[in-house]
Amino acid sequence: MNASLRSALRLAPPRLAALIALLASFSIACSDDPEPSPDPDTALPDAGDTSDAPDVEPPETCGNGQLDDGELCDGALLNDATCQSLGFEGGTLTCASSCLSYDESGCDSGEPPTCERGCPQGYTCNAQGECAGGDPTDLTLDLITHTVSGEVRLDGEVPEFPHDEDDDCVTLEFVDEAHNVTISIYATCNNRGEPFTFEGQVYPGTYTVTVRAGFDAIPYSYRVSDALSIDADTEDLLFDVISHPIAGELRHNGQVPHDSPGGGPNCGAMIFVDQQLHQRYTLPFTCNPEGQPFTFEGRLPEGRFDVYVTSYQSETLPLSVEGLVERDLQVNAPRTDLLFDIATHLVRGELLRNGEPPTFDDTVFTRCVNVHFVEPTLGYEFTQEFRCDAFNEGFDIEMLLYPGTYDVYVSGVGDVMPQLRGRIIEGLEVNADINDLTVDATVHTIAGRVLKNGAAPTIAPGGAAFCAMLSITDLEGGASHGIDLPCTDDAPFIFERLMFESTYALAITTHADFVTDVPDAPFLAHEALVVDRDLTDLELDVQTVSVSGEILENGDIPEIPGNAAPECLYAHFVKPQQDYELQFSLAATCDPEGGPAIFEGEVFPGTYKVYVSGSYGVLPPSGYLVLDELTIDTDVSDLELDVPTRPLAGQILHNGEQPSYEPGTFPQCASVSFISLNDHGSVHIGGTCPTDGGAVRFDGEVFPGTYRVELIGRWSDLPFYPLRVVDVLRVD
Repeated sequence: MNASLRSALRLAPPRLAALIALLASFSIACSDDPEPSPDPDTALPDAGDTSDAPDVEPPETCGNGQLDDGELCDGALLNDATCQSLGFEGGTLTCASSCLSYDESGCDSGEPPTCERGCPQGYTCNAQGECAGGDPTDLTLDLITHTVSGEVRLDGEVPEFPHDEDDDCVTLEFVDEAHNVTISIYATCNNRGEPFTFEGQVYPGTYTVTVRAGFDAIPYSYRVSDALSIDADTEDLLFDVISHPIAGELRHNGQVPHDSPGGGPNCGAMIFVDQQLHQRYTLPFTCNPEGQPFTFEGRLPEGRFDVYVTSYQSETLPLSVEGLVERDLQVNAPRTDLLFDIATHLVRGELLRNGEPPTFDDTVFTRCVNVHFVEPTLGYEFTQEFRCDAFNEGFDIEMLLYPGTYDVYVSGVGDVMPQLRGRIIEGLEVNADINDLTVDATVHTIAGRVLKNGAAPTIAPGGAAFCAMLSITDLEGGASHGIDLPCTDDAPFIFERLMFESTYALAITTHADFVTDVPDAPFLAHEALVVDRDLTDLELDVQTVSVSGEILENGDIPEIPGNAAPECLYAHFVKPQQDYELQFSLAATCDPEGGPAIFEGEVFPGTYKVYVSGSYGVLPPSGYLVLDELTIDTDVSDLELDVPTRPLAGQILHNGEQPSYEPGTFPQCASVSFISLNDHGSVHIGGTCPTDGGAVRFDGEVFPGTYRVELIGRWSDLPFYPLRVVDVLRVD
């Protein structure tokens, strides 16, 4: 993907969720390495995040400025409600965007404002709970922490560790749920019989503490404290992981399973899933000779578990599919007489295509058709494969299934069955043997061509055999599939495919290295194409418009350092919708001699949010929302995107003192993260440690707005995991 025009399409479930995986296969992977020129797509905030969106759709009349049936309010019409009538001291009440509730964020509770972690020197806590009013170029960030230390045991004893060298092999997870903070501290393991000790720093608060399973030492994850209050340095903590022996027997449909002599030990496993911590524990079971029980034994930590069974070799149990045998098994004492009974049912039937057995060319494919039984609630999936060669024995279905309600899918290759998995039966109840199931897949052919603005796309000289992809998503069954489109000079891209009868979304994406005049972004050519017959003359026309303009910083041409890349600024055009988010990132020229930062490219017609981000020290890389709504339905030129920035500088303290570090060890011994609460992403600024041992200082720039501020240390006594220093810092 070229640097001047990058794009991504994210599709939300349930309708188009799988399409992004296909489109991503046509893109270059992003890097997480802290290079000076970050990927412009990964730097951009997520404009399509709808995690706070209401579950209930707003009434159709919402926004018309009138109070209609089903509406609590509409715009300025609040149904005579005020902040005072809702129990607040005062303030301004507004109507939520759904017209179904009030927005009380502007109401005053009458309580004095609180900034829980306090405010930096020179700042005060305003009525909105923000630290405001100070000088951002003289910012003192004082990280307040307490030291916690102690020992980890297993069943009251020092755990065994089978290695000669000490290692941090056990993780203690401190979670402050009230502030959504997780801190990991490591316990050091040894084989000398000495205690497994830990020491780390947390900030004041109340924590749940979990010991996470560590290799070769403590094999369990275990919640050791539900409410550990830390308001001072705390020593001599003792966290003991408690486990109990368990053992039992597995039966099949109420009987002792029978198996071939090839069963033996470890022919399957019991899987115990901790309901609270979601940790999985696997205990193998032994397939004993015929007439003897299938048995298992081992240990589990205290807790409640869902229990599954899976078989590796057994001839009487389904292979490699985990079947639920019991919910909510409580382990708070030895459980050595467990009895689990796994039920199965045999399903027989036939597979048809358009009412007839499938036909095939037996010289091409070995396995050409699959029937899939999927239980969506329990997560089961069973697949039967059919051969399409001289060894084909017909298309008779025979599957051993766990009880449940299944959707039945079919997939294939070539001209035998469509490659895209199609749902043929929905809601098949399997609570007894079935002997007459008919899976009849109705298929049709679709074919057509791809154009760009009514003409053939332009192919780069020396292009590839395939330079575009048609991505197809089944809106009823949810599966997705991509078709490579061949490149032909001065001719449309041609496609033809066998499809199951359903409704599909069709999107086109091209490879920028091979197609010169089409944005390498997924173009949704059909939002809901109904395939109920052969469609052999489809025309998918990718519509584009040109957009160009200039990026400014505080009303002026940005200052470009000499080491900047030729393209160090980006204008991002983001189109958030209910089902997908489309993004174009257009690079701007960066001229150290003072020339304007000009961008140009093509986008699809639509209404966009417009962000600007930078690199190489030219603007923060996180992305600033310049225009909340820009409609582009024709070519647009001379677009001016002016980005406000504010300088930041200050010093870092730790519990009121200068952090200790070894001068000259590392030039940056800390990092300050300003995490935007206003859709502007995150800015990370290094804390410089002078070689003479002076104060740890930082400087950089951010966009105006509110931020959560976190610190992380390196080569110093600051914790090497991020800790919050200011909950809400306002930068005007």
